[in-house]
Amino acid sequence: MPVPTTRRAGARGTARGAGAAALAPVWGALLEEIAALAAHEVKGALNGVSINLEVVRARAAQPVAPASAVLTFAEVAASQLDLTVRLVEGLLALTRAPRASADIVGTLERLETILGAVARVAGGEIAIEVPDDALAISTGADAGAVRAVLAAVLLEGACDGRRLRCTVLGGETTRLHVRDVGGGAFALPERVAVTASEAGIRVVPAADELILAFPPVAEAREEA
Repeated sequence: MPVPTTRRAGARGTARGAGAAALAPVWGALLEEIAALAAHEVKGALNGVSINLEVVRARAAQPVAPASAVLTFAEVAASQLDLTVRLVEGLLALTRAPRASADIVGTLERLETILGAVARVAGGEIAIEVPDDALAISTGADAGAVRAVLAAVLLEGACDGRRLRCTVLGGETTRLHVRDVGGGAFALPERVAVTASEAGIRVVPAADELILAFPPVAEAREEA
């Protein structure tokens, strides 16, 4: 009947609006931390570019400077400039509104662009493993909530210098397995526990890894 349908739609709109309002400060705080880390890495990379290019200029000015005298420094400068571009592009991607459908793998890869660099400086790493049949996995969970939860997980691992192995597995329920290959338990950060719960993202009990189970698209539509 028309009236009940209108009421249900209004209730859904109100719930989603409230969820977005509650998520905003959580994501805002996470993005601020990520931006600060990205800025630090960009500054370091640009300093490296400047130093290596100065060496290239100085050696190239010598009367009989072989190509090998500048090649290594030029290659390092190029790689540092490439890192700078990837960091800036990664940060810009995170400032955009999330897509309607949450792309778990794509979100992980965008976050790894920045936080992987941070982890390496701290002596750690972030590795993402995705089987071929899981490349196009989406979830019915709110895209903003998915992004916040994944950001909090990788941010904590990167800042602690952990060696995280993130494996996405498909099936009836998409699961993300996060293991610290350096040893030690890894849990869902407390600051996104409520966000995850409200988005239908479950923590699967496990002794030595964090396992997140994401609701499928069909399930989310039925609940809506």
